[in-house]
Amino acid sequence: MSNIVTYPLNGIDYDAADAAGYTATRTSGVYSSEEDFAVTAAGGLSVTVSAGVGWVHPARFEGYSVIMREAETLALALADGQRTRIDRIVLRYDATSRTTTLQVLQGAAGSSPTAPDISRTEMVYDLCLVEVARPAG
Repeated sequence: MSNIVTYPLNGIDYDAADAAGYTATRTSGVYSSEEDFAVTAAGGLSVTVSAGVGWVHPARFEGYSVIMREAETLALALADGQRTRIDRIVLRYDATSRTTTLQVLQGAAGSSPTAPDISRTEMVYDLCLVEVARPAG
């Protein structure tokens, strides 16, 4: 007989896997694109990612709520002197370390650049917040 979990009920002890199953019903994304994990230019080579609430859904029966209570500023690498590139700012869930972090994924410079690939596996799941076009120079 299978173990069926009904969540949430009073008087029952639940574990993180039960909560992850409950949160798996949400689609990956941010609560509000205007205010949650919003990316803005911060001057120079920096961008600021606002505080936010979001969800990642790396597997069928797994979903995780992600909360960042304070804005964070990220530095971008210098642009290529000759060619343009596209970088991505992602919210990355890492199952091995059981953490979620902001990451800058640097694209390859070229005459027709494309944004770097994002990961969408059970072990590493990226939620793309923005693509940043980096002109030459």
